Amino acid sequence: ASDKLTVDFRAGNSSNSSGYDCSPVTTGAVLLADILPTLIIKLFAPFVIHKVPYGFRVLFCVAMAAASFLLVSFSSAVWISIVGVIFASISSGLGELSFLSLSVFFDRNVLEGWGSGTGGAGVAGSFLYSGLIQVGLSPQITLCIMLVVPFAMLVSYFGVLAPVPSLPQWRRSELEYAAVDSEEQQQLMDESEDEEQETSASATHAVLSSH
Repeated sequence: ASDKLTVDFRAGNSSNSSGYDCSPVTTGAVLLADILPTLIIKLFAPFVIHKVPYGFRVLFCVAMAAASFLLVSFSSAVWISIVGVIFASISSGLGELSFLSLSVFFDRNVLEGWGSGTGGAGVAGSFLYSGLIQVGLSPQITLCIMLVVPFAMLVSYFGVLAPVPSLPQWRRSELEYAAVDSEEQQQLMDESEDEEQETSASATHAVLSSH
């Protein structure tokens, strides 16, 4: 009787299992690969990212996103898939940071579009992937179809967006240097005014002393 119960228990477990059972180690590694690169970029990139023009940033984000889809879809080992997740996280973190800073060159309503876009991108991507899987496509084919996302990003930025002249597209902005120069000029002017006041005061004191 005990043997029968053991067999029934194992059979019940096997019937309740699904093809989506995950290893805790692999799941944790994927979550870390998805979160840590974005977190590191958002912590440290603001200190140096202004030195990289926006055109190069967008190209890098597109390349990272496309590489992530290709690596995950054609991976033959778990670590290759994790590298693909890292690339996707880098593209996401740098993209959010770059497009948020781009909003200062356009109308204030652009910020609302950025907020709704970043909020809805994850949900829309998940539903699109799930829908393609449910219609019978394999994960590999589905990820290859998702390559349309970085391509659309490339076309929309370089083909649709009309950049303003002050946007540093392929070279660093000179505004920061202009601000530094103006600050230095103002400091020099203040120093010269102080010197003139001291000279005038000295001359007045000398004249009064002579009388």
